[in-house]
Amino acid sequence: MRKSIKILAASLALCQAAWAPHAQSQLDVPESNLVTKSVKAIGYKVSGGSTKVDLIGTDLLPDAGGEAKVEAKTGATSIEVVVRNLAPPSKFGSEFLTYVLWVVTPDGRTGNTGEILADKNGE
Repeated sequence: MRKSIKILAASLALCQAAWAPHAQSQLDVPESNLVTKSVKAIGYKVSGGSTKVDLIGTDLLPDAGGEAKVEAKTGATSIEVVVRNLAPPSKFGSEFLTYVLWVVTPDGRTGNTGEILADKNGE
């Protein structure tokens, strides 16, 4: 069975939810508090070898960057991420404690794949 996984190019973003327009009525969130973003997604073929994806900073961290290496195999997909110039998450508020790598499946489900641990140099 051929499966692919799509990685959000904006994986360096701080757990920001990109809510669909219909989510406002479901969550009763004021429109002024909604954040929407558009990102490109990449599909990976099973056993198609590894693919490197450049990670670029966002408006919140323009100097941040890195690279992800994605390898999709039958039954598992591995993602190796190297980042640079990450500021401590608490820079954005005391409620931000970590960076998270998110994925989106071909059927549109999102998933928290893991925590991105950065040292004191932002790497």
